[in-house]
Amino acid sequence: MGTFDQDIAIMHIAANGHVASLSMGETAFACSIGPAGISYNKSEGDGATPAGRWP
Repeated sequence: MGTFDQDIAIMHIAANGHVASLSMGETAFACSIGPAGISYNKSEGDGATPAGRWP
């Protein structure tokens, strides 16, 4: 099986809530994130979805 690289972006689209959009190229899907939004300083149990780039 081959491998490929593609960026996936998740954008928080609701000021208060779990609503977000997950985008891969020209395709987008509705998705949910943690009640504390997206955070670079993620701690266990804080209710946030981790932000970052992973291989």
